[in-house]
Amino acid sequence: MDGFDVRALEGADVEAMAALREEMLRDAPFAFLRSAGDRDAVDSSVYAERVVSPDNGLFGAFDAAGTLVAAAAVHRVPLDKIAHRATITGVYTQPAHRRRGLSRALVLECVAWAERFPGVEQVQLAAHAGNIAALPLYEDLGFVRWGVEPRALKVEGEYADEVHLVRML
Repeated sequence: MDGFDVRALEGADVEAMAALREEMLRDAPFAFLRSAGDRDAVDSSVYAERVVSPDNGLFGAFDAAGTLVAAAAVHRVPLDKIAHRATITGVYTQPAHRRRGLSRALVLECVAWAERFPGVEQVQLAAHAGNIAALPLYEDLGFVRWGVEPRALKVEGEYADEVHLVRML
């Protein structure tokens, strides 16, 4: 990861995050629940709210020029019955920067955030069943598959299964 800065996103990063989000939705339509056409999927005001919310952790990897090239998020829903779990979403690295450990570093940042959050006992995430890079990474980081949701997503008439994983803290 030489030459990259992995850190929590700040208010000044929300425009860059919105732009990266638009790119990720176009580049990997089966990796995310939202579509590039969803009006609020790339709205920077959404990220401005998440950056300051105590129930969200947003992390990014920046190259030497200060450009956001990878991101991941973790959140906890503050409802009594599910407040013991956090969910990692939006893990993405631009194609030119893959295979450098950025997604690994970002997922570990998300796990560390969850470990620091009072009451969180487990972290969950889901990945496209065909994502042959992400699934072994998550398992290497201690996540365990607990189920597969058939036909979880439908993009332009094509279905994709989603693998659900959990890591106990």
